[in-house]
Amino acid sequence: KPMSSLRAWLPYVLVGALLVISRVFPEVGSALKSVVLVFPDILGEAGIKADFMPLYLPGGILVAVVLATFFLHGMKVRELGAALGESTKVLLGAGFVLLFTVPMVRILINSGVNAADLPSMPIAMARYVADSVGGVYPLLAPSVGALGAFIAGS
Repeated sequence: KPMSSLRAWLPYVLVGALLVISRVFPEVGSALKSVVLVFPDILGEAGIKADFMPLYLPGGILVAVVLATFFLHGMKVRELGAALGESTKVLLGAGFVLLFTVPMVRILINSGVNAADLPSMPIAMARYVADSVGGVYPLLAPSVGALGAFIAGS
């Protein structure tokens, strides 16, 4: 049977509304941030850890809306499986690149944790540029920051 425009757009509205609500209302954001998955001492190295808040991340909100949409649209499990399969094919291209990029960024970010007490890679690169260009570094600093944001993807 045909679906109304409102019902078809509802998942998109829910994603937008939940993202805004979770960021605008501190109580909601705090509740979502209370669920934290922590990965301490990665590869046995003390001080290198990762954690994330799956319910607060946009991806977590997207998964919640997918589950809500399953019920709101009265979908069958087979239909949900087909939709997830189609989405997975699209995501594999970007995911393949991220599979290698994210670990490299984590290494870059955590490079300051070392037995030789060396500066982290971003600090070392910034110092090198500052030493190389001297007094004009403040003019170049935004470019260094932009490069770092580009590399880190944030």
